[in-house]
Amino acid sequence: MNIAAPGSCNFYRAMLLGDKIEPNVSLSHHAFESLHFVSLKEKWPSIAFLTLDQVIVWYRAIRQGALQIPSNPMERVLFSLFHISKIDMSPVEVVWLFYAFESLLQTSVDQNFALIVKRLCLLLEADDKQSSLVRKWMRELYDLRSAIVHGGYQITHPMHDAGLDKRVIDSFVRETRATDYGYALLISAVQKAIVKGWKYPRFAEVIEGEQITVTNDALQ
Repeated sequence: MNIAAPGSCNFYRAMLLGDKIEPNVSLSHHAFESLHFVSLKEKWPSIAFLTLDQVIVWYRAIRQGALQIPSNPMERVLFSLFHISKIDMSPVEVVWLFYAFESLLQTSVDQNFALIVKRLCLLLEADDKQSSLVRKWMRELYDLRSAIVHGGYQITHPMHDAGLDKRVIDSFVRETRATDYGYALLISAVQKAIVKGWKYPRFAEVIEGEQITVTNDALQ
């Protein structure tokens, strides 16, 4: 539902009631809701409202039964979104978000950052100005992810109390802006695939050469 109409469905702190078990599903819509601010402010990437039937057909094509291990790139994206939706605001969001991008774009952490940007721009059909925005925000996310995974991340106290330290606000705003834009790019890209009728995108490398032009001077 949140892929069809981002922000429409919230199961935060929800429980699934049954005869013998009451598992805590607790799936928050915060990631889907926050990307609207980016779309409204920046005017791009645009977030569509898809028909639920269209999304259900796509979902059933990529998600088979209740298997717990993903079997294709888009299913890995879904699992990442599930993990993000189950946690409160945390730096771990950035790690899962980038895992979703790498799955969707079929890249790995050892590949060139430029390839990630190139494939994302290709999928989003971005023009030069939009490609610059993608490069800017993906760089912020990439640097943030690297700092978290490899060290250098400026961690804050779990209380996040700005009354005790105003620097908490700056840290929160910086991370939130980067992740919000990341969610907007990710969901827009997923919606692009759905609209095109794809289970997931495939990328192929193409080689082209610059043709030699023979002139009269060259012949002489």
